[in-house]
Amino acid sequence: MDAKKIFEKYYSRLALEGFLKALILGLIFGFAAEFIVAFATWMASYNGLWISIAAGVAVAAGMTALFYFKKFRPTAKQIAKRVDRLGLEERLITMTELEGDDSYIALRQREDAQKKMREVEAKEIKLRLSKLAIAFAAVFMALGVSMTTVTGLAASGEISGGDDFFEQVFPEPPVYFEVTYIADEGGEILENADQVVLKGDDALPVLAVADEGYMFKGWSDELEKNDPDYVPDPARTDTNIQESLTVHAEFAPVQEGNGGGGGQSGENDKPQDEQDGDGDQPNDAPSDGQSGGQNGDSQQQEGQQGQDGQPGQEPGQDGDGAGGSYQENNQIWDGETYYRALLEEYLKKAQEYLENNQDLPPELRDIIDAYFDIIE
Repeated sequence: MDAKKIFEKYYSRLALEGFLKALILGLIFGFAAEFIVAFATWMASYNGLWISIAAGVAVAAGMTALFYFKKFRPTAKQIAKRVDRLGLEERLITMTELEGDDSYIALRQREDAQKKMREVEAKEIKLRLSKLAIAFAAVFMALGVSMTTVTGLAASGEISGGDDFFEQVFPEPPVYFEVTYIADEGGEILENADQVVLKGDDALPVLAVADEGYMFKGWSDELEKNDPDYVPDPARTDTNIQESLTVHAEFAPVQEGNGGGGGQSGENDKPQDEQDGDGDQPNDAPSDGQSGGQNGDSQQQEGQQGQDGQPGQEPGQDGDGAGGSYQENNQIWDGETYYRALLEEYLKKAQEYLENNQDLPPELRDIIDAYFDIIE
């Protein structure tokens, strides 16, 4: 039995109902797909406007066709049941069940059913659509369209992307790291030795200063690299802190030179008349004017030298035997470069701030003040 031919005037109406049911379900899946694609591209800060629309249309069309042909396309029995509910008292469903029966009773039954069927108009069949399905379709349509709009606005720069949005709404708790600078024997760290720094921020600058008799050797983490071209710098600023940090400032004794000069106490305590090798003529009895002048000069020189023969030393003090020229070891960090040279660099930075009418950073002011306290 050809249902489309027998129930021709009812088939189109029930086919429309089946198509609408399939379309509603297809739209639910289509808008759901559109929402998912739009949301994913928004989170990835990618312009997914047309991609999400295309995905929604493709899914909706595919699911509509699938639902119609697999579930909602009307069959002969389905049409017969729907028409019988209009007062035909199951005549049509009985006719479909007796399909292929050529008995007299079956023929009479078909004639009666078709007669009653002509009395029923197709418009009397009301379309039955699920209100719940329609509500779901409306909700998913609102979600899909809204998310697609958000994706388009984010792509045009009108609003922030998904990653920035969630960081603003659900900010991560701040993470802090400890940054510690430790001075080994022979020096100290000027200011900011112990710091607590927010993740990703820069640490405050620090400066390692050697004690008298020592020079700056380098920072422990840099010395571990064993770089032959490494040049130690006592000034240090660590940037983009991502973990706790502990660094040692290492110092080394300065080797002093051995020059001539001072000796043991009492070594030059001999009288002037014994040192000049002229023991026959006393100092208080010069033979002529020239001798008297030499004697006076000798006494003046003796008063300046003191008892131990070292210039500028108080009488009675013993010489330390170091000898040579004095070197201000507390003002160098590698045996060659003076802290005063580093001071000039920081003074140059300070001059740039002043020329631009900017206030000096506190850390730069502290370093310069500390330099002036050391280098006098």
